[in-house]
Amino acid sequence: MGEYASYRGEHIKIGTCSMMYYLRWDQRKDVIALPGNVNPVTQVEKIWFRAPRRREDGIAPGMFEFNGWCGVEPIRFRIKPECKRCAADVREIAMGQEHSSQVVNKKIGVVCNVPCYHGHTGDLPKGMFYNGFNSNVLGVAGLSIRNGFAAALIGCLACGDTFMYMDFEELVLCCEPFANEQEDWEYMLKQMMEIEASRIEIEAAKLIHGF
Repeated sequence: MGEYASYRGEHIKIGTCSMMYYLRWDQRKDVIALPGNVNPVTQVEKIWFRAPRRREDGIAPGMFEFNGWCGVEPIRFRIKPECKRCAADVREIAMGQEHSSQVVNKKIGVVCNVPCYHGHTGDLPKGMFYNGFNSNVLGVAGLSIRNGFAAALIGCLACGDTFMYMDFEELVLCCEPFANEQEDWEYMLKQMMEIEASRIEIEAAKLIHGF
């Protein structure tokens, strides 16, 4: 279901269901909620905002490119090797959130769905096996607030599923970005700090509006 808002007098699409892929956190006050649609100012715990990238600064709400992966280009990272507890937690969640990924053989015109465990190995259908397995498939797709704290929505680049979220401390202590993602990773963490600073204001708005 599409979500819409008003921006400078024009009705624009800001996202679908809980994913506001056409709206960043720092733009939520630039739009006006429309009747029957989510309010991006007072209902932040129900939605996720587009993960920020520096090269997208200056793009107006509703005008971002749709990249096909929750609408955004996720900021890729890996779990630090020394953070074994965090890695175990992520594995437990990932294995419990099995999704599927399409495999295509154009030569014979066959498409099939295979289980995806989001960077971990698991049971495969009979006749299938792993070959050159890649575990580095995690990325940050969105930002918001969950349980009263700034949170990052984590997804799998292999299958496109979003299956968990992490807080600021977990990202800083247990995760590291790919080398080409360093600038946007730091930019994202800065925005998460701004989200943390906005929590009191948001709680006050929820009380005033009755959410």
